[in-house]
Amino acid sequence: MLIKHFYFILLLPVFSWSQLYDDVKITSQIDSYRGLDRGPYKEINWFCEDGTIRDAKDPCPDAIGGGIQHASYKSDVVSLAKSRHIYLGEILASNDVWGFWDASFNHSRVKQYQLQRYLESVDNGWIQEKSKYYRGAKQIEDEEEWGGRKFYYTILSSNQILDQDFFFN
Repeated sequence: MLIKHFYFILLLPVFSWSQLYDDVKITSQIDSYRGLDRGPYKEINWFCEDGTIRDAKDPCPDAIGGGIQHASYKSDVVSLAKSRHIYLGEILASNDVWGFWDASFNHSRVKQYQLQRYLESVDNGWIQEKSKYYRGAKQIEDEEEWGGRKFYYTILSSNQILDQDFFFN
């Protein structure tokens, strides 16, 4: 009897996470984000080179290396990414290149990003139905710099990666 209780206690955290983010809950979250002016985002912040986060009206000082400005995610969006590896409203400029490449999860984040972009184009913004007009959520120059230069020069400069993962298997 004691052993059964011990296993239940060990499984409790797993059970709690799966209950917190089951498929019905995720679907409900996506539906709710569609109707929100900020969608999956909480607010606009400055993300400084030293790792600090500042208010939208308080830019990162040049003395610490400056920073970039974009939206931050709602806490449940962050939790969903950590617990189920599902990324909503992905902002490229905020990503680590290798984290976004996500090789250990068969490039799941890259695939999710592409799927999200497709859904946004064919389904009235999908998860960002209203937040696509949330001014400042994404800074196009930072997105282009990250996706057009940093990501491609880092990932696509490796012939081994191109040979191994050309079609993401």
